[in-house]
Amino acid sequence: MPPAEIRLPCGESHANGFTGIGHMQTHKLPKPLIVFLTFRHNMDVPINQTDVTIANIAMVLSTHGDLIVSRWFKKSRDKRSCLLSTAAPFLTTKNGEQGISVPWLQTKDLVEDRTKLIALLHVRTTYSSKEWATFDTIETGSSMFRTQNEIANALIAIINAIVADAAPSGNTKWLALTNNGLYGGGVTLDSYQDAGFAPPINGLDTDALLQTAYQERSRMADEIELLQTDPEYTRDIVLALKADIRWDANVSSSLKWEHIAGRFATDALPELNLWHDIFITCTQLRDACQEHEGATIFRPGASVSQKSAAPWKSFANCSTNTRSSNWKSSISQ
Repeated sequence: MPPAEIRLPCGESHANGFTGIGHMQTHKLPKPLIVFLTFRHNMDVPINQTDVTIANIAMVLSTHGDLIVSRWFKKSRDKRSCLLSTAAPFLTTKNGEQGISVPWLQTKDLVEDRTKLIALLHVRTTYSSKEWATFDTIETGSSMFRTQNEIANALIAIINAIVADAAPSGNTKWLALTNNGLYGGGVTLDSYQDAGFAPPINGLDTDALLQTAYQERSRMADEIELLQTDPEYTRDIVLALKADIRWDANVSSSLKWEHIAGRFATDALPELNLWHDIFITCTQLRDACQEHEGATIFRPGASVSQKSAAPWKSFANCSTNTRSSNWKSSISQ
């Protein structure tokens, strides 16, 4: 059977000489706030099918990695968009139209930052489906197996369109690029801002989370104590608040001070209460993991016991309410 031909509307045409895997149905699924990994989802797509596709991608990268990098990087934004819209039209479009059930995998990201496709190919072939299980389940709310299959199918379709019927080129440049952090100088994509394109989190160290929560709670308690006991510190905070607020000309002095006093109540005290809740939740989470897993590190792919499900839910709810950059960094390691 001759290889299928991919015709691009911008005038290019390539023969798809590899696996031919690239067709799928689209799924419009709701995205919940958070989904906890239990591995009790409907297994519409066998996991070995995804693994086979990923293995095919890895094989193509080993034989044509240099060519993929060269051809993809040389394409203009318009030509990258053209190729993606033809080879993988099921991706979420730049207008936000939902394609596959992977909302973070959007055409515009791959078009605007050409390195993101290379990053995605690299991390999906370097790390196992088990290591991606937590992220894929939380981010989509869909069956983990379906999500991973859709990502794999999108990638095989894209690299088939790039490679076409070209002869093997090797992967020396590919390895140099991926080993150097993709952006040069060891710089990689951030696991918090660009989680789908960066290495997956290898586990949550509940002891470390508990320590961070304790430190943040102590920091807020110290700040509130200083506000009550250190006039100079309080004056600096008040002056900063006054400078931060734009007052109308008709606002009285008493109303200004009433508003500033209210800021203390609406900012510092709720933040302290939140960190106290996070500290208690992390304590329960650490204890539940210790009892269920026999360790304080929760690994991707591990099931969640009924006892630890409640602390996990509280942990997620609390974590989404804090603005602390230290906390967001600690859960993205």
